Amino acid sequence: MSAFTKLRHVIIPQTMPAIIPATGNQVIGMLKETSLVSVLGVADLLQSAQAIYARTYQTIPLLIVASLWYLIMTLVLSVPQSMIERRFSRSTRARLTPAATSAEPGAGQPVPMTRESLL
Repeated sequence: MSAFTKLRHVIIPQTMPAIIPATGNQVIGMLKETSLVSVLGVADLLQSAQAIYARTYQTIPLLIVASLWYLIMTLVLSVPQSMIERRFSRSTRARLTPAATSAEPGAGQPVPMTRESLL
Protein backbone atom coordinates (compact mmCIF):
# COMPACT_ATOMS: atom_id res chain seq x y z
CA MET A 1 0.00 0.00 0.00
CA SER A 2 1.26 3.46 -0.79
CA ALA A 3 1.56 6.07 1.95
CA PHE A 4 -1.42 8.03 0.60
CA THR A 5 -3.59 4.91 0.43
CA LYS A 6 -2.70 3.98 4.02
CA LEU A 7 -3.50 7.51 5.13
CA ARG A 8 -6.82 7.59 3.29
CA HIS A 9 -8.12 4.11 4.11
CA VAL A 10 -6.56 3.31 7.50
CA ILE A 11 -5.34 6.31 9.45
CA ILE A 12 -7.97 8.98 8.72
CA PRO A 13 -11.02 6.74 9.34
CA GLN A 14 -9.58 5.72 12.71
CA THR A 15 -8.63 9.21 13.85
CA MET A 16 -11.65 11.23 12.68
CA PRO A 17 -14.06 10.02 15.40
CA ALA A 18 -11.59 11.31 17.99
CA ILE A 19 -10.62 14.51 16.18
CA ILE A 20 -14.00 15.89 15.09
CA PRO A 21 -15.68 16.26 18.52
CA ALA A 22 -12.64 17.89 20.12
CA THR A 23 -12.00 20.29 17.26
CA GLY A 24 -15.67 21.22 16.87
CA ASN A 25 -16.05 21.83 20.60
CA GLN A 26 -12.96 24.06 20.58
CA VAL A 27 -14.36 26.18 17.74
CA ILE A 28 -17.77 26.50 19.40
CA GLY A 29 -16.10 27.30 22.74
CA MET A 30 -14.03 30.05 21.12
CA LEU A 31 -17.20 31.52 19.60
CA LYS A 32 -18.92 31.56 22.99
CA GLU A 33 -15.89 33.10 24.68
CA THR A 34 -15.91 36.09 22.33
CA SER A 35 -18.49 37.62 24.65
CA LEU A 36 -15.70 37.85 27.25
CA VAL A 37 -13.63 39.93 24.84
CA SER A 38 -15.97 42.87 25.38
CA VAL A 39 -14.46 43.27 28.86
CA LEU A 40 -11.04 43.80 27.28
CA GLY A 41 -12.26 46.55 24.98
CA VAL A 42 -12.26 44.72 21.66
CA ALA A 43 -15.41 45.32 19.62
CA ASP A 44 -17.62 42.26 19.28
CA LEU A 45 -21.32 41.46 19.24
CA LEU A 46 -21.89 41.96 22.96
CA GLN A 47 -19.95 45.21 23.10
CA SER A 48 -21.91 46.54 20.14
CA ALA A 49 -25.14 45.70 21.94
CA GLN A 50 -23.83 47.43 25.08
CA ALA A 51 -22.98 50.57 23.09
CA ILE A 52 -26.47 50.66 21.56
CA TYR A 53 -28.36 50.14 24.81
CA ALA A 54 -26.19 52.79 26.50
CA ARG A 55 -27.73 55.26 24.04
CA THR A 56 -31.27 53.87 23.86
CA TYR A 57 -31.70 52.49 27.42
CA GLN A 58 -33.31 49.33 26.03
CA THR A 59 -31.10 46.78 27.72
CA ILE A 60 -33.18 43.61 27.74
CA PRO A 61 -34.31 43.61 24.07
CA LEU A 62 -30.75 44.16 22.85
CA LEU A 63 -29.33 41.45 25.11
CA ILE A 64 -32.01 39.06 23.85
CA VAL A 65 -31.05 39.90 20.27
CA ALA A 66 -27.33 39.39 21.06
CA SER A 67 -28.06 36.03 22.72
CA LEU A 68 -30.15 34.94 19.71
CA TRP A 69 -27.23 35.83 17.43
CA TYR A 70 -24.89 33.73 19.57
CA LEU A 71 -27.42 30.88 19.50
CA ILE A 72 -27.70 31.06 15.71
CA MET A 73 -23.92 31.13 15.25
CA THR A 74 -23.50 28.20 17.64
CA LEU A 75 -26.13 26.18 15.77
CA VAL A 76 -24.48 26.99 12.44
CA LEU A 77 -21.29 25.43 13.80
CA SER A 78 -22.91 22.58 15.78
CA VAL A 79 -25.15 21.08 13.09
CA PRO A 80 -22.38 20.32 10.57
CA GLN A 81 -20.17 19.04 13.39
CA SER A 82 -22.82 16.59 14.56
CA MET A 83 -23.45 15.44 10.98
CA ILE A 84 -19.73 14.79 10.48
CA GLU A 85 -19.50 12.99 13.84
CA ARG A 86 -22.50 10.82 12.97
CA ARG A 87 -21.03 9.94 9.56
CA PHE A 88 -17.65 8.90 10.95
CA SER A 89 -19.04 7.07 13.97
CA ARG A 90 -21.45 5.09 11.78
CA SER A 91 -18.73 4.09 9.32
CA THR A 92 -16.37 3.11 12.13
CA ARG A 93 -19.03 1.10 13.96
CA ALA A 94 -19.96 -0.75 10.77
CA ARG A 95 -16.35 -1.68 10.14
CA LEU A 96 -15.62 -2.78 13.70
CA THR A 97 -18.66 -5.02 14.33
CA PRO A 98 -19.48 -7.02 11.20
CA ALA A 99 -20.55 -9.98 13.36
CA ALA A 100 -23.42 -7.97 14.80
CA THR A 101 -25.19 -8.06 11.44
CA SER A 102 -25.21 -11.83 11.08
CA ALA A 103 -28.48 -13.77 11.21
CA GLU A 104 -27.45 -15.75 14.27
CA PRO A 105 -29.12 -14.44 17.43
CA GLY A 106 -26.65 -13.06 19.94
CA ALA A 107 -23.91 -12.68 17.34
CA GLY A 108 -21.54 -9.88 18.14
CA GLN A 109 -22.49 -9.98 21.83
CA PRO A 110 -19.78 -10.43 24.43
CA VAL A 111 -19.54 -13.90 25.91
CA PRO A 112 -19.73 -13.89 29.72
CA MET A 113 -16.60 -15.27 31.39
CA THR A 114 -17.08 -18.22 33.68
CA ARG A 115 -14.62 -20.25 35.60
CA GLU A 116 -15.14 -23.20 33.22
CA SER A 117 -14.37 -21.09 30.15
CA LEU A 118 -11.03 -20.07 31.68
CA LEU A 119 -9.98 -23.68 32.34
